[in-house]
Amino acid sequence: MDKPFSVLFVCLGNTCRSTMSEGIFHHLVKSKGLQDQWNIDSAGIANWHEGKPPDEFTVAMLQRNNMMDGYHHRARQITEADFTKFKFILGMDDYNLRKSGVCTLLDVFDGGAVSWARTLVASKLSW
Repeated sequence: MDKPFSVLFVCLGNTCRSTMSEGIFHHLVKSKGLQDQWNIDSAGIANWHEGKPPDEFTVAMLQRNNMMDGYHHRARQITEADFTKFKFILGMDDYNLRKSGVCTLLDVFDGGAVSWARTLVASKLSW
């Protein structure tokens, strides 16, 4: 069954920022009881860490804040299929947005794509 909402967090290697964002977002969605409505994932623009777990500091932060419940991830590289699979693709900084090609898809929102997407995702969760 396809879920009505989907988000992909993107950074350089997919072991730190994007995985932390994914873990936090998983936790927030689960705390609202909306996990059956969301497909949440993360990816990197490079394949350096492909198949590796999140960075130890990322895991420690998620554990320290009780956000690891049910969260499992292995680093992967963003694919062309991700652009049709995910409704929202959020880059962790301008460099990753531009290198992944996300900005070219979202530039129609006049440079405010990331804040627009964050606002829209947050409004769907109503927090």
